Order: sequence, then C-alpha cells, then structure tokens
Amino acid sequence: SSSLKAATYLDLPLLVSEEVASSITAEKTFEAVAPDSTTLIGFGIVFILSIIASQVWANEVVPVSRTKLALSKRDGEVKEYLDNLKRDSLESSGL
Repeated sequence: SSSLKAATYLDLPLLVSEEVASSITAEKTFEAVAPDSTTLIGFGIVFILSIIASQVWANEVVPVSRTKLALSKRDGEVKEYLDNLKRDSLESSGL
C-alpha cells in the first residue's frame, strides 16, 4: 500500500509539470498591445519637458555664460589668469 502512495505521489509532479509545460508553450505567443494611456501621457510629458529644457539651455543659459566669459576675458579674472600664463610661459622659455 505504501508503494502505491509513493507511485501516486511521484506521478503527481509529472502530471503537473506536463500541464505547466503545455500552458507555458501556449503562452509564448506574443502579440502587439497598445501601451496604456497613462504611459503615453508620461512619455509625452517627458518629451515636452525635454524640448522646453533644451530651448532654455540654448537660448538663455549658453548666451549668458558666453557673455560673462567674454567680459571676464576682456576685463576680469580670466584676463588676469591668461596674462599670468602668458608671462610665466615667456619667462620659462627664456624670452
């Protein structure tokens, strides 16, 4: 009687694994599905924010920084730094 229980017990995992295997092969067919509307809205928001950020960067941040650098090269700390580099370079080359 105990061997019958063991055989029944051993047969059960085999039947379950065959059922699982057949359901897995049946579920491997993938079909195109349209994304959820909240996902599309999220992508749209990120895209619009990226466009706005790039415009602000190109039209506000970069021109202001270039202007500051040009003024500093003409009259400020950058001019002093460049003059010191030039003077040190001339002194070290013996000219």
